[in-house]
Amino acid sequence: MPILTKGIAVEVGYRHMFVESLSTKLFLGAYRHQYKIQSSITDGDVLEHKDSATKPYVGATLGYSVSKQAELLLKYTYYKVSKNNVSELLAGIKVHF
Repeated sequence: MPILTKGIAVEVGYRHMFVESLSTKLFLGAYRHQYKIQSSITDGDVLEHKDSATKPYVGATLGYSVSKQAELLLKYTYYKVSKNNVSELLAGIKVHF
C-alpha cells in the first residue's frame, strides 16, 4: 500500500541550452515530509503510525521553446520517500509573463 506524504521541498538545478529552442535541466532537492497512518482492527482498536523525514530527490527536464513566452516541458523526478520509491513523469506548458 503506498504511503501518501505531505511536505515541502527545496531544489537546485543546472540548465543547459543546446540551441535557442531546446534545453535540459538536471536538478536535485530535499523533500521534508510527514505522514500518519491510522488502521482499525476487528476488535475496534486503532493502530497509528507517524513518521517524518527529509529525503533527497533527483530529476531531469527537457524543454522546447515554442515562442518567447511559452515552453513545452517533459520532466522526470525520482523520490525516495520512507517506504516508497516514487517516480513522477510530467508533461506541461510553462508560460512566461
